[in-house]
Amino acid sequence: MKRLAIFTLALMISTGAIFAQRGLGPCATGQPGPGKMMFLDKLELTDAQQSEFDLKHLEHREKMLKFQNQLELARLEMAKVMTADGVDAGKLKELTDEMSSIKAEMKQAKLALWMDIYNMLDADQKKEWKKGYGGFMGGKGRKGNFGPGRKGGRGQGMGLGPCNRF
Repeated sequence: MKRLAIFTLALMISTGAIFAQRGLGPCATGQPGPGKMMFLDKLELTDAQQSEFDLKHLEHREKMLKFQNQLELARLEMAKVMTADGVDAGKLKELTDEMSSIKAEMKQAKLALWMDIYNMLDADQKKEWKKGYGGFMGGKGRKGNFGPGRKGGRGQGMGLGPCNRF
């Protein structure tokens, strides 16, 4: 019975990871969705700013891909540990800690991108940027660009388009 429960849990974890992969559409290409395009147009970036923005965004996507691969490998290792004879609780805790650390690094990279972009904007652009992405890291949801939020008002809600990337 215990083996069946462990197998079921491992199957659920791996199935979730498979279905969480990117599909086709604007997200798969790395292009912002229509809502973000309208928002970025409001910033009225200069050519130099647009080039810097694009470069920083590409660098950020590369970092995120590396983090996502590390997370997926840790999930796979966890599934192996959970389906092995004699489940090692210490190893499971170690893998959980590793995944938490990777997720924290992802949040830090997201914050660094936000600050890099914010610092390249002029005063008027900064106001628009804060309106559109001021609550991107979570916290109480807002009406307007981010909707009422999820989970009873917590979280950023659905975002500006189908590809919540910033």
